Amino acid sequence: MTFGRRMSSSAGEASDGLSIRLSEEQTALKDLARRFAADEMIPVAADYDRTMQYPTEVFNKAWELGLVNTHIPEDYGGLGLGCTEGVIIGEELAYGCTGIMTAMEANGLAEAPVIIAGTHEQKQKYLGRMTEEPLQAAYCVTEPGAGSDVASAKTSAVRKGDAWVLNGEGPPRREEGARAAFACGLDGGRGCEEARTLVRGFRGRSCPRQNPVTPPHPPAPPAQATR
Repeated sequence: MTFGRRMSSSAGEASDGLSIRLSEEQTALKDLARRFAADEMIPVAADYDRTMQYPTEVFNKAWELGLVNTHIPEDYGGLGLGCTEGVIIGEELAYGCTGIMTAMEANGLAEAPVIIAGTHEQKQKYLGRMTEEPLQAAYCVTEPGAGSDVASAKTSAVRKGDAWVLNGEGPPRREEGARAAFACGLDGGRGCEEARTLVRGFRGRSCPRQNPVTPPHPPAPPAQATR
């Protein structure tokens, strides 16, 4: 079956109103995600929990099946699925492993700003490459007083001529394994002179840590065995 967004995000519509019955397409997506969780995620979930490695192999298999980047519009190589379809897929994958599911769904967080506000050229360039090969995308949004609470973010973007000036603060961070990032975090409270879209090969910005963080309580020495 070929998937595509040929419907609204509702779970099917009946003649007398909204129906919660899944459509044929939605049922196929649910079954596909359920099989993937059972065959590819559950058998290896405990190993990834122990090693803390990024589930690259699982991610790549999910990408091949179209279970990643599901909201990218069809014009840019994606399935163009709606929110309901995303929830259906996410719920089934999370049953297999919430950690691996989050690693796969994180692409959607990074892609959302481009899908919503990107120009046609930007979407072609950055969304298109996400559907050409199994890339991991990331974006930085954390602020000292907001964490991941985007609504409380204080960072501002002001247009100055042909450029944008960003002002705000955020802790230095890096996205492990990400080969494409669509929004850069601001560095160390000093502001950011430029905003740029990060692509493969760009090493990112770095700033020296002013106040090295030390653990508040040093780890205790191992207890001695007694008889």
